[in-house]
Amino acid sequence: MVAMFPELVDDFLDALRAAKRSEHTLRGYRNDLYGIAGRIVTSTASVPPGLDTDRGDESAEPSIEERVARLAVDELNPRALRRGFGSWASDHAEGSLVRAWTVWNRFFNHLVDDEVLNRNPMKSVPKPKLPQTAPRSIRHDNPAALLMATAASVDPRAKTTKRWPERDVALVATFCVTGIRLSEAVSLNLDSITGPVGARRLQVTGKGKKDRAIPLEPGLESVLDRYLATRVERHGPEALDDPRLALLVHYDGSRLTPARIQYVIEQLYKRAGIRSAVPGGALVHALRHSFASLAVEYGADVVELRDLLGHSSLATTSRYLDANANRLREAVAGHPSQRAVDAFR
Repeated sequence: MVAMFPELVDDFLDALRAAKRSEHTLRGYRNDLYGIAGRIVTSTASVPPGLDTDRGDESAEPSIEERVARLAVDELNPRALRRGFGSWASDHAEGSLVRAWTVWNRFFNHLVDDEVLNRNPMKSVPKPKLPQTAPRSIRHDNPAALLMATAASVDPRAKTTKRWPERDVALVATFCVTGIRLSEAVSLNLDSITGPVGARRLQVTGKGKKDRAIPLEPGLESVLDRYLATRVERHGPEALDDPRLALLVHYDGSRLTPARIQYVIEQLYKRAGIRSAVPGGALVHALRHSFASLAVEYGADVVELRDLLGHSSLATTSRYLDANANRLREAVAGHPSQRAVDAFR
């Protein structure tokens, strides 16, 4: 019996669901699979089943959805896939094309593992390359110092009940000296801080549910302790009783949401007078980029930086090397081997 596309997609997504992939991720995978499949059936020259061209029965032509539902796995050959991806590329951005290629490649690898297919036809479909973009850092020499000083000062425009400088300082400091993502900050709990005083670490769960530990230097440790002390003052000792409670909370003690964190950070940019220096669409992520760029500038090893940032690929981290090309050129020029070569000029 020939395997049909919808059944295979459902089986693939069930396998990912068993691996604890989020429903948001699964929806994205499904959209990419069905999106390309739709382009494949509409670019196929053959007459779809059920259409009697001899009678001119155009009303009997099935819809795209019906044709995808009848799509057999043996129809997903390299030629059909190249047509489908070529059509997709005509009206989608490079990032969308790369993502779709990755999803389909993983889909076919799953089919090969399940012995539905003997080989992955995506090997015959050229893999698109995503244009390398420079990290969007804040255009300021020391944004961390400015933002922390702003956060520590009381905003006279805010209501008394909504003034929490210690929390805002902790929020800014955490982003500026750890480089964690917005989603990672939201998911931090009280027990994310581990280890003894003076040797603490921040346990972070990143993309793909991958965990990493970031060392907490004494400065950030003190900032977080001060914030937690004021949290007890506001909400009582029970605010720290359960280690599963959120580390970063709203005025009412509830976990900070991504939208709320972005609002707080944007207000601090405005109060500090550097909102125009922040790249568009990168309110919090700009702090991560600034952390990484400064780390490279001050001599951080790219492999260590990759581990700190939670990148899956060293190529992603290397963007910060490209952004600090002058610093790298100075480092190469000062290398003892380079000086030895220079002596023979």
